[in-house]
Amino acid sequence: MYGAPKELQTLIEIHHKRYEHTHYPHGLSKEIKDAVLKRLEDYGGTKQRLSQLLDEEQQRELEQELEEERQKEFPPPVEPCEPILHEEITRLCDTHSDIMDLR
Repeated sequence: MYGAPKELQTLIEIHHKRYEHTHYPHGLSKEIKDAVLKRLEDYGGTKQRLSQLLDEEQQRELEQELEEERQKEFPPPVEPCEPILHEEITRLCDTHSDIMDLR
């Protein structure tokens, strides 16, 4: 198995550990963190899920990979081809030609 082992944990345990290991660039206010954890405590239940907590180096690598995935490459611009019409079709479409005079 690759990476850290997975273990059964409740939602509150999973998110509590992630808050401990996550460093937000602008900081996460304690009130928001506490409110989220309180909500999970109230409504998260006791059902357990498989969880895998990455260490700091793995987390940085994962964030870098996600950032690279977000940067999309667009194909280079192309010039359209000149349309090629058969001479008879061009004559047929010419409204001033004798072929279009239906009188």
